[in-house]
Amino acid sequence: MSIFDLLFIFAVGMFAGWVLEIFYRSFISQKKLVNPGFLSGPYLPLYGFGVTFLYLVSVPAISLPLRILLFMVITTLIEYLTGEFFLKVYRIRLWDYSSQKFNYRGLICPLFSIYWTLLSLLFYFFIFPRLTVMVFRTLGSPPSYWALGVYYGLFFEDMLMSFDLASRLQHVIAEFAESEGQRLKVKIKELPLDRKTVDFKIFKHQVRRFGSRLTGITGFFRFFNPFMNSLNVDVRESVTRYFNRIEKVKGKIKRRRNE
Repeated sequence: MSIFDLLFIFAVGMFAGWVLEIFYRSFISQKKLVNPGFLSGPYLPLYGFGVTFLYLVSVPAISLPLRILLFMVITTLIEYLTGEFFLKVYRIRLWDYSSQKFNYRGLICPLFSIYWTLLSLLFYFFIFPRLTVMVFRTLGSPPSYWALGVYYGLFFEDMLMSFDLASRLQHVIAEFAESEGQRLKVKIKELPLDRKTVDFKIFKHQVRRFGSRLTGITGFFRFFNPFMNSLNVDVRESVTRYFNRIEKVKGKIKRRRNE
């Protein structure tokens, strides 16, 4: 298997995962059209890594119980490491399982580990054989390499812009956490996670909606690039609006409980 085969499988995983997440969040989870993930375009690297590792595990001849165990461990580990990385480094939460039983830091939980395992089995029995044929039939011609190059070129541009925004977000969130700790007279590490991190799903939707009101740019363009002209995004103002909104929601929930 060549590096181009792996790049193709990774790209297929990123795009297929993006489509799957749009369907899940738009029709099951949030029930509104949502552009998922950390990036703006049709790429979810988490799924890219998942599909690539699942593909590699699907190749050798091993027993089905061992394969199932490997599927569960690999998908859960990828999910945990990705979520922990963004929480630790950028103070960003990409998903939240806090409402699920036996979750760990809201990053992994048994229910979704089962979901990932079932999806892995679906991949192994139905997608893996077809993906293998697709790899051999698609790659090898100049147009296929050109298309792959364009896709990855756009992907890396998107990634650079998104990580630049995340770096600026990180510093502002750290400042907010420090001021919150001073207000409550506690150390930053003693603050609850929701007071020193940002739920990126909510933040992304908020910036997209607020930016649409300011610029008048809506629909297709805002869906694929909520952080349009991200270099000019006022991160401090956006984070301020985010935490103000979170406090308002908490206040409403508290009042309802007291009624």
